[in-house]
Amino acid sequence: MLTLPGNNYSFNDGNKENTVRFNPKPFYGFVYGKGIQFKKCLHRLSPFLIIALILPFICVGFYIWRIQFFSSLLLQALFFILIESYLLFVDFILWNYFEGKRKLRIWLIEFLMESLAVAVFL
Repeated sequence: MLTLPGNNYSFNDGNKENTVRFNPKPFYGFVYGKGIQFKKCLHRLSPFLIIALILPFICVGFYIWRIQFFSSLLLQALFFILIESYLLFVDFILWNYFEGKRKLRIWLIEFLMESLAVAVFL
């Protein structure tokens, strides 16, 4: 709700607990608020998240260059979607399990899982 300075309406029946205010902070106070800080984004970065961010570009590149691993491009797109969801899901599970505190252990687990996957598919 857009309010202008000085237009804070309140209903008061004598009790301070029953005071209701509509948008006590003016709208223009939210326009220049804090955005997502770049440091916090880097703080949360992990190998699975990096691959999940790069994978859509790889998928589009394979489609443009007509590189197929399966019999159809539709099946290949479905496979990439499944890999993307798996990576994000496992990353979410590991970060919640360790509560984001043991980043080295999270990085090692994810890197070893990626290395194992590459070794199996080679």
